[in-house]
Amino acid sequence: MRKAAWGLILILILVVALAGCSSGVSKDKYNKVKSDLDQANQKLVDNEQILITRDQELNTANATIADIQAQLNALKATEQTAMLLQQQLNTATMTIADLQALLDALEYPEQTIILLQQQLNACRSTICPLTPLREFTTVSELESWVSSHMEPAPTTAGQAFRTAVKIQKAAVQEGYIMSVTAEYDETIKQYRVRCQAFVENSLYHWSPGTPGVFVDYPGGQLLLP
Repeated sequence: MRKAAWGLILILILVVALAGCSSGVSKDKYNKVKSDLDQANQKLVDNEQILITRDQELNTANATIADIQAQLNALKATEQTAMLLQQQLNTATMTIADLQALLDALEYPEQTIILLQQQLNACRSTICPLTPLREFTTVSELESWVSSHMEPAPTTAGQAFRTAVKIQKAAVQEGYIMSVTAEYDETIKQYRVRCQAFVENSLYHWSPGTPGVFVDYPGGQLLLP
């Protein structure tokens, strides 16, 4: 555009020069041509400024587009993160549901105790041949071991049985013979869950989560059929 404008100006100058040389030019006509030339030159300057302004606006628009694109990319990344977190939440929710179902099942202690006792017996048949176990040597040894393996006091029969089995597992892992019993007391309509162990010929018991070891049958004799 600028080159075309300069070309027009040169043409006007040549026309004025040629016309003046051949026949002379009036002052009014000269002033008119000069005014047109000045206007064309000003128009050229104005157009140049417009081009600069438009170029600046274009750069600003490109920068805005780049910023918006970056924001869109960030939103896409956030959406992917949200989808991943939702998947993890769904998995955790399913796990919680499975655990709740297990806890609900444990609210029926009688069936649970029978099932756990069967599982415990099956585990014993596998563990006992592989690990040589022994009885506690003295009452003080038993009391010390029980004190060092205290668990939170249970509030249900199912919790008590699970706690007792946990204590028994610890005893077996440390090489001791220990048993778990669960009996239903018709008088008080409650389950009585105990951990038991022999010291020499006397049977001792304690309740899961409760301190203190008590003797059941001191110096008992073996009952033969």
